[in-house]
Amino acid sequence: MQQSFLSNLDRTKYVGEVGLDFSSRYINEKKQQIEIFDFICEHAKNKIMTVHCKKAEIELVETLTTHKNKKVILHWYSGDQFWLEQFLQLGCYFSINSNMISSIKGREIIFNLPLNRILIESDGPFSRINNKKFTCDLLYKIYENLKQLLQNENMEEIIANNFIRLAE
Repeated sequence: MQQSFLSNLDRTKYVGEVGLDFSSRYINEKKQQIEIFDFICEHAKNKIMTVHCKKAEIELVETLTTHKNKKVILHWYSGDQFWLEQFLQLGCYFSINSNMISSIKGREIIFNLPLNRILIESDGPFSRINNKKFTCDLLYKIYENLKQLLQNENMEEIIANNFIRLAE
């Protein structure tokens, strides 16, 4: 598996849906998760990475710090304010989806993010809008909901500029 990952790494700018999940469902694989995530971070230092974090903030911060990964997007982040600030200090971006916009916890996180660190994600088919599975034509609704939530009509431009900056 490692060889397959390495042989394809030069062919992409992005490494997606990697990270750590220490929720009760996956806690038994904690050691293996850490080893795999460490390997990925070591070899993908200059790649944009979409990273999942569930009850694993300490290990995630340590690994990203150790390997100096600078192009990190935290995907559907649901942790607390302390760790949110730690990830911001590391330079992480945060992708927002419709489920975050419609939940109290998600809105709390969104309100605590600087505008220059926000990106949009679909996370289809898991994310939903009006109880419908996400499709590309519903992406517009995420922007509209985010504009309304943050009371900012320039969200498309802000998010586009954030991604351009991340991709540099």
